[in-house]
Formats: sequence, C-alpha cells, structure tokens
Amino acid sequence: VALDGYKTWSAVLPVEKEKATALDKILLVPKKWQVDRILGGPFENIIPIPDSGYLLLTKASSGAEAVAYSYKNDTGIPLFAESDVVKESTITGVSIAPGSSDIIVRMETPGDKKIFWVKLFQDKTVVKDVTELLSSVSQNLRWTGQAPGQVFFLAGGEITKIDLEAGA
Repeated sequence: VALDGYKTWSAVLPVEKEKATALDKILLVPKKWQVDRILGGPFENIIPIPDSGYLLLTKASSGAEAVAYSYKNDTGIPLFAESDVVKESTITGVSIAPGSSDIIVRMETPGDKKIFWVKLFQDKTVVKDVTELLSSVSQNLRWTGQAPGQVFFLAGGEITKIDLEAGA
C-alpha cells in the first residue's frame, strides 16, 4: 500500500481459494513527523509523573532549573521558586506517587542535603522542606496517589509511616 507522504506498507497475506482476505487495520507511518518545540533547553532528564498530566524536566540535575511540564495545558512551571534554597543544588533522587502530582525531591546543596515535598498545581508549585522528617529514610520510600501526604518505608523490618501534612 502506498500513499504520498507516507512510507510504503507491505505484508505477505495468506490467500485461500474462494475465500476473501481482509485486514482489520494497518498503520501508515508518515515520512516526516511534525515536531513542536515546546520548551527551551537544554534539558537532560525527562521523568514522567504517572497519571498526573506532568513531566519533570531537569537541566544537568540542577534543582534551580527543574520544570514541571503539563502536557494537558502545554505549559511549564518552575519546580522551585527563586526564594527556595536550590540555586547551587543538584537533584540526587526523585520519588513519585503514582496517581498523584506530588513529588519528593532529594537534593544536595553545597555542604548540605535537602528533601522537598513538591505539590504540583495547574499554575504553581507548593514546596515544603521535609528534610527533618525524611533524612533518615532510605531512598526506597513508597507512597500512593490515594494518600500522597503519607510516606511508607521499612525500618528494622517494620513498616513505618510518616504523615507529611502533619509533620510526624
């Protein structure tokens, strides 16, 4: 099958005497794809935030240049406001709650390590420093979109919960 502007499609089809051969669907692939440049870079990492409508974009793991891109609204918002302590920091880890637009971001600043809980909204982010609560927690903390303010992890073989909203 050939169509102008598309790559030719071909396949070997079984043919039986006195029977029709039908195809349910075929996919014609364009020779050239339309590409829309949506945000200036150079970004080095793209991290999908499942079921949230956002992608987390980072430049050289720099916290100061992290952007939450909403593919639903086609907009990007800075993850951290200029007032946050992230100017000379690097992102060392990200934990995502599936089904939620909340993120936990681990960062290293000169001489310090920080952990932030970031809540993404349509036009802004709300950032809470949760370093004191989570500094002793392993990198493998887990949480769920049904309870994004609660973090679960194993400590000494026991399941432990921290409520980020309450700070305990």
